[in-house]
Amino acid sequence: MIDIATHGGIIHEVDLQYEVMKAIMADSFIKDHQFIDFKFIDGSHGSVKKGCIEFFYESETEEV
Repeated sequence: MIDIATHGGIIHEVDLQYEVMKAIMADSFIKDHQFIDFKFIDGSHGSVKKGCIEFFYESETEEV
């Protein structure tokens, strides 16, 4: 799981591996105006324009 931050500082938890997201962002085939489909951690689906993603990160959470 990773978190992505979009314009306005909104953080979204998405079900995607860090390395996959890194490859998507580095890929010049996918343009900034194109949408990337995500499955969010709550099970919902949505799309975000590549150019609207400010940063992404993988965090480790402790399971209780």
